[in-house]
Amino acid sequence: MLRERPGCRLAISSSEPPRFDSLPPDRVDYEPWRPEGEAAFFQGLDIGLMPLPRNEWTLGKCSYKMLLYLACGVPVVVSPVGMNESVLAQADVGCAADSEARWVDALVALIDDPEGRERRGRNGVALVASHYSVSALSPRLASMLKGVARG
Repeated sequence: MLRERPGCRLAISSSEPPRFDSLPPDRVDYEPWRPEGEAAFFQGLDIGLMPLPRNEWTLGKCSYKMLLYLACGVPVVVSPVGMNESVLAQADVGCAADSEARWVDALVALIDDPEGRERRGRNGVALVASHYSVSALSPRLASMLKGVARG
């Protein structure tokens, strides 16, 4: 995909620098992961990526990384596994990709559509605020706890 869009770079934040066999190092921006720097890193992205294999472990995963991207206004391309599928179904926040060709197509489409990225980013912020934020979830949690306390 980077061959098709020479102006694009891959940004990665992790505990260890990535090693790629087929990706030139000058196309990768690495930042060591730090809890206090995570939001700022995400806010500097144009597209958030969450590639996952389809297996028992990933089918049970929540969409935490995806929700972090969305909360920061970043549209996503994600593997349609686990909770990712249901989050994608709730709003136009990005694309699902389950093959190399679909990943390339989704990324190229988002790269070539800055207004669409912006719209999906706004949709992501609104989705997280309305369904996944503390203010959205705390009344439901309080109601559940009251129900348990009542027996």
